Amino acid sequence: MSLYRVLGLEPPPSTYSGAELKRAYRAALLKSHPDKASPEQSGNGKASESTEHVNRVIEAWTVLSSENAKRDYDRLLVQEAGTADASTAAHAHYEVDLDDMTFSLSASCYTRECRCGELDGYQVTEEQLEEGYDVIQCTACSSTIHINYARL
Repeated sequence: MSLYRVLGLEPPPSTYSGAELKRAYRAALLKSHPDKASPEQSGNGKASESTEHVNRVIEAWTVLSSENAKRDYDRLLVQEAGTADASTAAHAHYEVDLDDMTFSLSASCYTRECRCGELDGYQVTEEQLEEGYDVIQCTACSSTIHINYARL
């Protein structure tokens, strides 16, 4: 089960704001917190199941509340879904050709301005592209792009 589903959310992952994730985390935590379990549930092993679910909710929040960890997790989800253009493009907000991105010598990566105004909002290294990371999230917002390029 994806970390988003643990919080009661549906993919695509990159479209959720920090506030939406926080609301979902709090709702999921309250829904399954062991202190909220009824006395009947405690005798049926439901309390331990509730504790396990709370631990999964906390784990999901730990990953999804960290910008870097969330970006890595979203990339992992995209890779698990397959790296074919059709499946990765479904997770991206729009398509960009690698030729339309700027190569930054100082950062050793390709960059592109995001629609949120972040000048180098999208950043991807050649190593990441070689590993199949062709859906990139903006460093300042949740917008994503699918990078079109020829793999050698």
